Amino acid sequence: MDRAKHNEPKRGRLFLNAIIRHLEEIIAATARRIQVVVVFGHPILRPELKRNTVLDRQDRQQPQQPSDKSTPVTHPVPFITNDTLAACVHGRSSKEWEVAFFHGDEPTRVATFVRWSEQGLLVVAAHEADPLVSASTKFGQICDVALEPNRVVLVSADSDFFMLLGADQAR
Repeated sequence: MDRAKHNEPKRGRLFLNAIIRHLEEIIAATARRIQVVVVFGHPILRPELKRNTVLDRQDRQQPQQPSDKSTPVTHPVPFITNDTLAACVHGRSSKEWEVAFFHGDEPTRVATFVRWSEQGLLVVAAHEADPLVSASTKFGQICDVALEPNRVVLVSADSDFFMLLGADQAR
């Protein structure tokens, strides 16, 4: 196993811990009136596409530099797995969010989530993040958080999910 792959779980935990620290400051600044839900896409289903997307963004943001093939490529956003999610929040176990899409159907797992506080939730989608966020606006909840229209702002790095929203949800 090369060194970069070995360090990936640690990078994921450090990344999640940095997000939690930053969001705790925001939550505290709003007198704990907001809830924050951070959704990550599933890291295994489309890793090549996601990796290419990250590399394309890096190429557009930085001037071309000679590449050294012996240096491992480090990605600014590590892939977040269910194991990384569970290891990040000590003393909290992750839960599965299942939805029965049609009456009488067996529930299907759509995400794994863990709360880091009353106001904070980390989610790893069972597939892609954007369709999960879009569908959640129609369900009126994501995992165990009710989506209240006057308190919810949807944000995505690539904003694909906005194309999936109905006109009444896209304000």
